[in-house]
Amino acid sequence: MSDVKTVFAFRFIADLDGHYVRLLRDATNMRIGDVENPWKDTPGRGKIVPEVNIHLWRPSAEPNDWQIDATTRQRDYDDTAVEACRQRLTDLLPKISLTWEELIPTSATGVADEQA
Repeated sequence: MSDVKTVFAFRFIADLDGHYVRLLRDATNMRIGDVENPWKDTPGRGKIVPEVNIHLWRPSAEPNDWQIDATTRQRDYDDTAVEACRQRLTDLLPKISLTWEELIPTSATGVADEQA
């Protein structure tokens, strides 16, 4: 089995009310559950294409600190569809978040690093 590769990742600060959750669902096709429950560390998950998973999760204990990661174990996938999803998030995040940044993906660990 191959290593997990992070295709793209975003970290952002946002109060995800119902309207913002719907906007995220529309942009990513994720199933997003109870974002109000601080014990639910990964309230959103789905697939961009069959080979690429996408997750909304909490990288810290801060209530409005969020990260979205798109990951795959496959070498081949529809990169056009993945890039379109990344672009939708790039367009959406400035509208729904106080601050946001795109993280630099790494291939071996599945963990994205913050850009300098």
